[in-house]
Amino acid sequence: MKRLFMILAVASMAILSTACHVDDGLQPYSYDLTVESQHWNWDEAGGYYFYHFTGVEELTPYVMENSLYQMYVVRRDGSVWVQESLPTTVYHEENDGYRWEYTIACDYSPREIMFYVRNSDFLPDLRPGTMDFRLVVFR
Repeated sequence: MKRLFMILAVASMAILSTACHVDDGLQPYSYDLTVESQHWNWDEAGGYYFYHFTGVEELTPYVMENSLYQMYVVRRDGSVWVQESLPTTVYHEENDGYRWEYTIACDYSPREIMFYVRNSDFLPDLRPGTMDFRLVVFR
């Protein structure tokens, strides 16, 4: 009797575990955003440039609570398009040997994205150029 009970218990668990398993798979969606050079705003107190995107309908509260999402900066490296996940640091060297870097980052909130660019020297005259971004959401 004990053996029959054990067989029924194991069979029930196997049936229930497969019956409750739903494998929808995550579907990726991508959205491209561009910040034009003239739209970057300087934050004097923080020493960085920023741009605030509003009305990003893809970033609903549901998506932010139940999905995976990642932002990328998309740029050309020679003849190849590259996509780097944020935050990222980009390194430069001028012809005269002067070296500097800038960091690109972002924050998310429902229907909004805030982009930040911080130059290593915190100089406002090093305005970022036009930047292309890609938001990838897996839901």
